[in-house]
Amino acid sequence: MLKISSILISLSFLCVVSCTKKAPDTPVTTVPERLEISPATTSIAVGSNTTFSVKFFNTLGVEASLPANAVWSTADNAIATINQQGVVTGVAAGQTTVKITYNSIVATALVTVTATTVPERLVIVAATNSVAAASTITLTLTYFNNMGVQTAVPAGVIWSSTNNSIATVNQQGVVTGVAAGQVNINATLNTIMATVLITVTNPNVPERLEVSPGAASVATGTTASFTLTYYNNMGVAAPVPPGIVWSSANNSIATVSQQGVVTGVAAGQTTVKATLNTAVFTTATVTVTANAQLATITLNPSSLLEVNLNQSSAVTATGMASDGTIINGLNFTWASSNNNIVAVNNGLVQGLAYGTANITATAASISSPPLMVQVVRSGTFNGAFNSMGQAKLKIENGVLKLETSSNFSVSTGAPDLRIYLSNSTGNITNSVEVATLNMRSGAQSWAVPVTNNQGQPVTITTYPFVLVWCRQFGGNYGHVVLP
Repeated sequence: MLKISSILISLSFLCVVSCTKKAPDTPVTTVPERLEISPATTSIAVGSNTTFSVKFFNTLGVEASLPANAVWSTADNAIATINQQGVVTGVAAGQTTVKITYNSIVATALVTVTATTVPERLVIVAATNSVAAASTITLTLTYFNNMGVQTAVPAGVIWSSTNNSIATVNQQGVVTGVAAGQVNINATLNTIMATVLITVTNPNVPERLEVSPGAASVATGTTASFTLTYYNNMGVAAPVPPGIVWSSANNSIATVSQQGVVTGVAAGQTTVKATLNTAVFTTATVTVTANAQLATITLNPSSLLEVNLNQSSAVTATGMASDGTIINGLNFTWASSNNNIVAVNNGLVQGLAYGTANITATAASISSPPLMVQVVRSGTFNGAFNSMGQAKLKIENGVLKLETSSNFSVSTGAPDLRIYLSNSTGNITNSVEVATLNMRSGAQSWAVPVTNNQGQPVTITTYPFVLVWCRQFGGNYGHVVLP
């Protein structure tokens, strides 16, 4: 019995040892990483799009998040393009493949792009739908082909106005206001037409007459002729109205006919005047000579001098005989038509107040033609966005005007630039909009509105800045500090 028990104990020990021994580890199986695009094939029309989805399987064969550096591309961008979100867009009819790449792993899909035919169309783009009489705006044209894609405008577009007495348009799309009213401007290509409604406003400036020449010299018994130019209340040169009355300030020196022909009577100087309805008139100086004595006095500058407030500028006077010989040693007496606005002393002109006055130089009872002196506010653009040149405010014939110099220019890259009189260079709050800046360079002139958008009067001293502002996106594109 003892022997059997020993055997059983030995067997039990061997069983325990055998059963508690650790099993060997099972090896892990890996597979290649892969990408799958869905759908594998797709068809879209030109101009339309669809979105591919993609799945990424790691080395365990388990779907995981798409790695950030996976890149989408197409075999032919002329047929279809694709962005990095998997959105494919048809460009032209044909077939191409799209591909997503991660390291050396690639998945592809086939894209078929079909042609879509839609009506061709033209679109007129207008920065503003309003233009003042005698001013211009430029319209631009865009063209969409029969696949709905914007391309270059074909040759052969014809511009036209439905009423040339309100506004005209040239073949570059430049519209010129003629008279107040509304008119359609059309652009036509074969049977395709685009149209835009344009409103022409009336600037309502004072009528005026201009006489030429401004001064004439005649000998006793001889004649000279004056001509007139008439500008209507839109500032446009127009036929001279009937009813003009010519007169001479001194008929014993010179007479003038109702056709503007002056006749010298005796040596001396007088003025002739052309009057329209008493309120509108212009004058010219007539010098009658009997010999080679002083006949005329000319000023340099001769027609217009602009000075800033409290600034001075020199004017020279020259006396000549009737044969054009310069007479030296003359003692000139200088005079201003308004000493509160302009002072003159020995040819030195000083601006005292904003406005206009005439100055003359006199010697031996002969006076020069009047030189108009305008006291203005002017300054130079500060150079933002390549702006350059000068701007000035002045009062002309009772109208406040804003003008730019011939060397003015500003950036052509921004849309909808407008010019303002402003209290700030950083915004257009409480400013007054003067004009849309249709031309980005050169000398330009605009009548300033008489009130701002709060109904407050606008004068030459109301605002300290001239500001070029992008109305569409905001932003200062150049400004002038007015003294």
